[in-house]
Amino acid sequence: PYRLLHLLAHMKTSESFAVLKRLIPNLPKAGNAIVLQKPLLDSAELTTTLFPELLQKANDPLFGTVVAVVANQLAEDSLLTKKDLKAHKQEILQGAHNEWKLLQEGTYEPWEVVRWAHLLGGLNDPEGTTLLRTMLLHKDASLKKSVILALLRNSHTVPPTEIVKVAADKSTRLSFYEALQGIGKTTLFPALYASQKSLAESELYNLFSEDYEDFTL
Repeated sequence: PYRLLHLLAHMKTSESFAVLKRLIPNLPKAGNAIVLQKPLLDSAELTTTLFPELLQKANDPLFGTVVAVVANQLAEDSLLTKKDLKAHKQEILQGAHNEWKLLQEGTYEPWEVVRWAHLLGGLNDPEGTTLLRTMLLHKDASLKKSVILALLRNSHTVPPTEIVKVAADKSTRLSFYEALQGIGKTTLFPALYASQKSLAESELYNLFSEDYEDFTL
């Protein structure tokens, strides 16, 4: 069934998206929902016509992941407002709780929860902030980085000890520093890892890790 929905999205016409909009409330209970992600991202203007129906499916066990990715991208492109997100905060919160639980159970990987950290940051709701603070305790540096940035963008405090953990990790150090630059928060970045040498080490680490599993810098 999701393949048929994919065909509609791949047509990229106002008519096909109008049909898709009518079908979203009754999504399939099985199948690979991820096939819809790329065509929805590739057709941003058309995809905006699928709201609010898409946000109403943020808590869907299969399709919720796609909703989070698409909503994040549209919000970044200023095609989706914070008001739109808040109108469906319960569905978003439930979707985030669902995937956080799957991570805790070992069914999901940390990178799959990163998109929810972004979305919760965009929502900026007290309950969402509470969940972000719970996510902050996860050991994965990439997830921790996304949570910290989501909190800081909304002017929430973050324990310096958690910031140090992300800066100390070579895989996240440089991107974390650059992200903090983007929001004017580089003063929070530990001086120990802010040197040109340490940032270059992070850049080299990520460059080599794309091609090699084992290497020494």
